[in-house]
Amino acid sequence: MHRLSWLATTLALLTTIGVPTASSAQDEKKVETLRALDGEWLFVEDRTEGRAGEDGRAPISKRFTLRVEKDAVIYPRRRGDERITLDNSVIAKKADNGSVTHYRGKWSEKDSWLEYWIEKKRPSDDEPYYVLKRVFRITDEGLLVFVFSNKTSKRVSLYRHPEDIGAPTSAQDEKLCALDGEWVFVEDRTEGRAVEEGGAPMNVRFTLRVEKDAVIYPRRRGDERITLDNSVIEKPRGKDKEGNDYVTRYRGKWTKKDGGLEYWIETVRVKDNEAVNVTKRVFRVTDDGLLVEVSFSGSSKKQVALYRHPEDIELPEPAKATIADMAWLADAWTGMRRTSSIEERWSPPKGG
Repeated sequence: MHRLSWLATTLALLTTIGVPTASSAQDEKKVETLRALDGEWLFVEDRTEGRAGEDGRAPISKRFTLRVEKDAVIYPRRRGDERITLDNSVIAKKADNGSVTHYRGKWSEKDSWLEYWIEKKRPSDDEPYYVLKRVFRITDEGLLVFVFSNKTSKRVSLYRHPEDIGAPTSAQDEKLCALDGEWVFVEDRTEGRAVEEGGAPMNVRFTLRVEKDAVIYPRRRGDERITLDNSVIEKPRGKDKEGNDYVTRYRGKWTKKDGGLEYWIETVRVKDNEAVNVTKRVFRVTDDGLLVEVSFSGSSKKQVALYRHPEDIELPEPAKATIADMAWLADAWTGMRRTSSIEERWSPPKGG
């Protein structure tokens, strides 16, 4: 047999019986490196340069999952999975208002990182008005996540798998883990309350951190530890004007059946063990977001509000305006404040 024919036959036979060629070996290495991104990730530390420890928070969800597939990485979201491409190809989604969002990803085998862009464009403009870039990179310490907003600010955070830091995994209790992360007030849902009277029943923005046997509620004066088994944590509160000692008792109870975390804060007078003030909060994750119910002792009224993760709140499209749009302001304006008369004069808009 001719030498070249023999070589061609041998290569064909090796391919047929499944012996890896150089190309398939490289593909296996690529898949193996990519596979390290797979799984559930939990925020550990803000590593943004120049940011103080107390200012640090997760640049995206405090807990998220990546699922590696053959030609993409899937980023599951409450409003629908985001498909991160590996070859810089674009996935476009059109909103009801005509704006278009482009999603594209690029896997860099050399640097072992996954770049991911989200770009929002108006129907009339080619240039995006909003750009968000994320970079996921596996290191010896865990997953480093870089977030660039509108091509300027950069944030860096470290994530690890829950089992690597002693936290529960979503598989252990999916509903409890769903409480984890940063929450932003969206809507007052208190029954019978007028819209203009609405407001957040607790902070407009707060964070919950799910641990193995408790949920941590970080506060400026110190973290509050919400137990899951109705056990009590007691802290001294001080004395009143009459010299009576008081303590604050914190206790929580997780009900797996309905996915609700109840949390009581009781101010108790020590001498007669009487609770003089009780605040109860209930946190419950729904398809719409996090419902928070707050009630107080001595009142039958209950405040209810909806919170969502910052990244789940759709940003409004920026308004287009010029200085000429403020021409209506030019003139003399008068008004009254109680018994005082107020007069203002505004010149016509100029210079931009």
